[in-house]
Amino acid sequence: MKHRFRSLRRLPARIISTRDIKWVLNWIGACVVLHNLLIITDVWEPTKEELQQVLQEELDRENENDNDEYKAEVQTIHTS
Repeated sequence: MKHRFRSLRRLPARIISTRDIKWVLNWIGACVVLHNLLIITDVWEPTKEELQQVLQEELDRENENDNDEYKAEVQTIHTS
């Protein structure tokens, strides 16, 4: 997979918080999913609309999760 997705050779992330760990795991997971899709179908040509919909859904999901996790981290820091 490192040959197909060069970003896996050296992930551009500094792991400082749990949010950073989640980002790295999501990045690796996305590469695994794409790798599996490419194995199953040699030709994958999503439409621009499909790509935009998937991106928007992921951004919405990430924003919801990030806000909840950020609030939990801040609360943990302030109660310690």
